[in-house]
Amino acid sequence: MNPTNGVLEQRLAELEGGIGALAVASGMAAIRYAIEAIADVGSNIVSTSQLYGGTYNLFAHTFPRQGIETR
Repeated sequence: MNPTNGVLEQRLAELEGGIGALAVASGMAAIRYAIEAIADVGSNIVSTSQLYGGTYNLFAHTFPRQGIETR
């Protein structure tokens, strides 16, 4: 773990009143971690059809292989 990231995560958690935070390298990673934190196998996500290409691919191809369906 990078100590600089650790300090950032700690400060963000304190700022938001949380018990922890996670800093990731991209918005795509943030979207993936957020969905995986709340969705299990058999979950359904309701989404708009007008998505950025990376998010579309995540919802259309990656999540179905993990048992998470997007409608």
